[in-house]
Amino acid sequence: MAFKASEIAEITVNGMRFLDWESVQVHLIEGGPSHSYRLQTTEGAPFSKSFAALRIKPGDHCTVTLAGERAIAGFVTTRQVAYTGNQHGVEIVGNSYSEALAYGSAMTKTSEFKNKSFTEIAQDLVNPYGLNFKAYGPLSQKKFERLNIAPGESVWNTLDMLARMRKVVLGSDDDGNLRGRALGSPIGGGDMLIEGVNILEGREVISIAQGTGIDYSSGQNTGSDERSDGTTAARPAGQQSSDVQGQIGSQGVHSPANTLVEHPGDKQDAQSRAEFESAWRGYEQINVQIVVQGWLRPSGGLWRPGQSAYVKSPMLIMDRELILNAVTFSQDDRGGSRSTLELSKESRSTGPDYSSQGGQ
Repeated sequence: MAFKASEIAEITVNGMRFLDWESVQVHLIEGGPSHSYRLQTTEGAPFSKSFAALRIKPGDHCTVTLAGERAIAGFVTTRQVAYTGNQHGVEIVGNSYSEALAYGSAMTKTSEFKNKSFTEIAQDLVNPYGLNFKAYGPLSQKKFERLNIAPGESVWNTLDMLARMRKVVLGSDDDGNLRGRALGSPIGGGDMLIEGVNILEGREVISIAQGTGIDYSSGQNTGSDERSDGTTAARPAGQQSSDVQGQIGSQGVHSPANTLVEHPGDKQDAQSRAEFESAWRGYEQINVQIVVQGWLRPSGGLWRPGQSAYVKSPMLIMDRELILNAVTFSQDDRGGSRSTLELSKESRSTGPDYSSQGGQ
């Protein structure tokens, strides 16, 4: 099947370009350690020389380009080959470089940080992997007084825990670096997805299975000469949960939830953690999946996680801006080139403050 330039998937390995894929699946995600891809090709007899040259191996560094735009910089994790006397098949699977942070341990001299911001800690932890930390939006620069990392703890688990206290959504950029986006701050976007115009398929799940009440968060601060009284005790903070009831016009059910702050902190930290939990419950309550033709946005460029899009679909009860959490680019001889967009609600504001007094 012949494809236009805007529908060509290419992988470059060790300076060699490979273009002829029968099946393409590239998955970009926010909230996970890395992007991933799966490329497949088959060939019947007589076999060409180009097929024999397809010697891509696990560990090879590569870039995946869609429509002339880099989607993933990373490495090959798996090569699968199957053949008979009349047919050969090869499947190449890989991830962006940041995948190494998910199973690689946090390597520091002392396993301890003092008075460091999230950005500073993140950069120090990804440096040994040859990566950088890229901040997008107004990330909090509040210092963590002390952080002790358990031996063997992965970089991803450490930073994911801290990110929740600073309202940072982690992901990977197109160079394979670790990315941190401030919650409520989309990275561009603004394209329209309209029922009957550019939406090929639409699906949604609106659910209150995770509860609909206020999200509280409590924790305990570390003791010191300045904090030796009850101010180190647990202090709850709250943030109203997702506005799913207002969105669909239902009453909801009172079911408050309390989340334990994973790291010692003050009232502000507990409040931030509650706001992050509230936003995450919002992700789970309103989830929309849209399929569009092609890989490029109406305004140009690939669809990417962290972008905003306005969804107007009466069938899905949607007429609002949503955040793109993940996108899967696919291509085969049945559906051609398509983008499957996974979107959810993300609040731009903190909403009402239910924090108790004290615990500074």
